[in-house]
Order: sequence, then C-alpha cells, then structure tokens
Amino acid sequence: MNVAIVNYGMGNLRSVYNKLCRIGVDCVVSADPAVLRRVDALVLPGVGHYGRAMEKLHRLDLVGLLNERVLDDRTPVLGICLGMQLLMESSEEGDVAGLGWIGGSTIRFRLSNHTSLKVPHIGWNSVETVREHPLLAGLPPDNPMYFVHSYHVSLTDPANALQRTHYGYDFVSAVQKDHIAGFQYHPEKSQDAGMQLLRNFIHLVNATTHVPTPRHSLSAAAQ
Repeated sequence: MNVAIVNYGMGNLRSVYNKLCRIGVDCVVSADPAVLRRVDALVLPGVGHYGRAMEKLHRLDLVGLLNERVLDDRTPVLGICLGMQLLMESSEEGDVAGLGWIGGSTIRFRLSNHTSLKVPHIGWNSVETVREHPLLAGLPPDNPMYFVHSYHVSLTDPANALQRTHYGYDFVSAVQKDHIAGFQYHPEKSQDAGMQLLRNFIHLVNATTHVPTPRHSLSAAAQ
C-alpha cells in the first residue's frame, strides 16, 4: 500500500511524513499527478490561510485530479487541520469555495463572550467522541489532542461529525463521511493517541484495498 501526502506548499509535511513512516507506511510527499494517481490513499495536511491554500491547489492543477481520485475512484483521504477545513464547501477565510467533499463551511471562532480565551486556539485540549467509528478505535475517552487554529468547521449534516471539543463553545474537531475523514487537531503532534489515529486510518485503507498491514518501507524522502 502507498500513501501520498499532497504537497501544495502549505503544510506540516515533514512531521506527517515522519509519523507515517514510523508506523510502517510506504509514503511519499508529492504534487506529481502521476504519483497521486497511483497511490492507495491521500493525506491532505495544511497550516495557514484557506484562500491561499485553494489558490495553490488550483495553480498546481490539483483540484480536478483530487476530485477524480476521491469522488470517482473513492480513494480514502485524510485531512489534517487546514486540510480538514478544505474538505468543506466554503470558508470565511478568503471567502472562497473549498473542495466540497463534505457539506459545510469553515468559520472563525466567535469568542466575544469569552475574553480570557485567545484566538488562535493553541495547545492541548480534550476531544469527545460524538459517534463510534473504527477511526477512533483504541482511544481513551476525552483524550487530549494538540490544536493550532483560528477557524473551525460548521457541518451541514451533524451526522458527519466524529468528535467535538470545547473552547468557549463546542465545535467539531473530527469528521468522517464514507471514505473521507478529517481531524482539526494535529495527530502527528499528539503523541501516542495521534499515532493510534494514524494507524486506524491505515487499517481502514488496508481493509478497503484488501492488502496486508504494511511493514516499514521508505519509498521516497520528503520534499
């Protein structure tokens, strides 16, 4: 099994790559369409501005390819932080259309009644399971995860929420719809619990592609 971390110039690519390698995944960081077409799963990381992220995806001519792989080929995909927000239809940050694979929008924190809380939301915070799913297997209740973000998603269909977190109010911190999933927090920075989430994602990809659990294999260095 091969996993591609989509390199569109806005992301914590190295740390995601290193964590996937640590759990034995054959992975590559790439924006090459030929590479993205042949992998078994995609990871869409991201840190930064939503509008600029979509601009870069369009500039690299990746939006159509990603739609083909995810919507037509039903390739499993995991969005992380900004990558999860890009799964939505739109965002207040840049007022641009997103990938639209999950119904919803990305909105800025509204914390005017919570003057002690700062935006961006940075640091460890507990997450609460909204519904059970194999992606969350083996995680203790209310396990803390590491967040860095000023925006969060608002879902059209609440049934697509996996986890929620409280920061002034409850917001969605993980989503899943069919073969599409996303974490608002950073599993690659969330120690053992984050590693477990990445393992769970890979196990689900394995189940989808009917291949054995991967052994450690390094196919390419991160770019």
